[in-house]
Amino acid sequence: MKKIIDLVSSRIFVFILAVLLQMVWLMLLAWGMTNLATPATWLVESLSLIFVLWIVNKKINPAYKLAWTILILAFPVFGVVVYVLFGQSRVAGAMTKESSAVLHEIKNYFKESHTVRKELKEADPGVSNQSAYIRDYAGFPLQNHTSTKYYPVGEAMFADMLEDLKQARHFIFLEYFIIHEGKMWNQILEILEEKAKEGVDVRLIYDDMGCVTTLPYRYYKKLQAKGIKCAAFNPVRPILNIILNNRDHRKILVIDGHTGYTGGINLADEYINEDVRFGHWKDTGIRLHGEGVWNLTVMFLQMWCVITGTRTHIPAYSPYVYHMEEFENDGFVQPYGDTPLDNETVGEDVYLNIINQAKNYVYICTPYLIIDNEMMTALCLASKRGVDVRIMTPGIPDKKIICLLTQSYYEQLIEAGVRIYEYTPGFLHSKTFVCDDTIATVGTINLDYRSLYLHFECAVWMYQSRAVMEVKADMEKLGRNDHCWCGSGKKYKNCHMAMDEKIHHYELEGHMVPTHDMLKTREQIEGIKESSVINIAVLDEVAKMIGPGVSTEEIDKLVYDVTTRMGGIPAPLNYEGFPKSVCTSINEVVCHGIPSPDRILQEGDIVNVDVSTIYKGYFSDSSRMFCIGKVSEEREKLV
Repeated sequence: MKKIIDLVSSRIFVFILAVLLQMVWLMLLAWGMTNLATPATWLVESLSLIFVLWIVNKKINPAYKLAWTILILAFPVFGVVVYVLFGQSRVAGAMTKESSAVLHEIKNYFKESHTVRKELKEADPGVSNQSAYIRDYAGFPLQNHTSTKYYPVGEAMFADMLEDLKQARHFIFLEYFIIHEGKMWNQILEILEEKAKEGVDVRLIYDDMGCVTTLPYRYYKKLQAKGIKCAAFNPVRPILNIILNNRDHRKILVIDGHTGYTGGINLADEYINEDVRFGHWKDTGIRLHGEGVWNLTVMFLQMWCVITGTRTHIPAYSPYVYHMEEFENDGFVQPYGDTPLDNETVGEDVYLNIINQAKNYVYICTPYLIIDNEMMTALCLASKRGVDVRIMTPGIPDKKIICLLTQSYYEQLIEAGVRIYEYTPGFLHSKTFVCDDTIATVGTINLDYRSLYLHFECAVWMYQSRAVMEVKADMEKLGRNDHCWCGSGKKYKNCHMAMDEKIHHYELEGHMVPTHDMLKTREQIEGIKESSVINIAVLDEVAKMIGPGVSTEEIDKLVYDVTTRMGGIPAPLNYEGFPKSVCTSINEVVCHGIPSPDRILQEGDIVNVDVSTIYKGYFSDSSRMFCIGKVSEEREKLV
């Protein structure tokens, strides 16, 4: 009963109820107007047609035009009303004016070095053009004298964030889409409170919609009482309006002007795998130390001035104010922001520039793959001209509908030669690109409509920085064993990837128990005997990695690698003297230990099975891709 009361009294319930009531009222109003006299109906339809022509002539994405055109022509009154409410941003006018005013005030301090631009142009004119686009259309200059550090998981980045926060002496700026009370945020908040008491200027921006279910109502007042300057971006109000669409999706941490963090990692426990929601949470981030942090600082202060209505002397927060020594020179970096306040889709265009100019490869991580025709064409064309295009998406989605939409794009991409991988241990939240060993981006920008068109976003574009190769190494580690295949029942579905991080471990009763996407909860793990978990995990992992026509040698190598990663000791790879079993698996499923030349087994084939490679025992359950047998009771012999 308490849960029901909490739900009904929650902000999100009141908000959804109010919006639904307003939508019902709009539908009833539209229905009533469509039943007017014929002359009035003709007038409404004529006005709708004029409205459509006006939309078609706007400088917006063609897919966006088509969607609104269909809606308005199909339901003239309702469509026009919905467009008036949702088709244009109400925040754009005021925020654009304020944002431009802030940039105008610091234009003499926020300039690009001619020397830096000349060095990049001499290194690679084409890459310099990509960077110049960011400078000219996002407003953020190219920087050097900045060291970079890439984080392949949130846990590693969190540890460094805590250490850097403890070293803060002058100011700390944070801007995050989601903050959730728990281990991660509580540890950060404890440091922020201490720093505020020491006189450090601590400021925080959080997105009110992103935190609507994770923070109490008017949480900013609680923080203000602790001495932390805090503001909620675009506070949630139960009013049906386009304002709800414009969210601050950025993740920024700036410390003393010389150290900065960004990436996909919010301040919530699932991002550091303290709270397991969708299997293992794979996310990435980047740490900058040096002049490049200036871009992040300006980005934060620009937003701060706009939403608080205050002015700050921004040059007082530049990198060299509190760091007198020269910074390390580690390639070129260009942190940049994207906003819905203009008609320039900087986030998407940066990605398109990378894809279109790729020569050898481009690897992409994205939690959501909902792309427009321009992006689809660029990806397919790059693959067709010989570029190795790989896209990595989640194996366990956080939103089922979004997962289905993501998978709906697989067929066209795969037919063009693009390789699709799914992170089978859990949810992949990383938003990263890497191309040709020279360019990489790490940030908050997903490959979906909301990120590319509606949200305030940020990322770091890098050229020849150490982090570029660190991003590549991480992606190659994820896809080291190229056994992504699309078959298994439905064509172009169930693409999986083999990776070192495939097995996520939970510590139960002093033992490290391997788990994977088939065992998503602690309750399931605890209900399975340790020895069985090892067998099932090894066999299922190998089964996911193979496709039709895989050779005996390839299967042997996979079994060996997986068994070793999971703590087992593989036996010598041979087939003599081992028992025989009947393979009853069908639909082009390959069994381990094929004695015949490379061919697909048929139902009823007799196969020799090297059972000791995985465990002691015999096949017993032939209904599985790989049959499960009994395990030696003395587990010590296997680990």
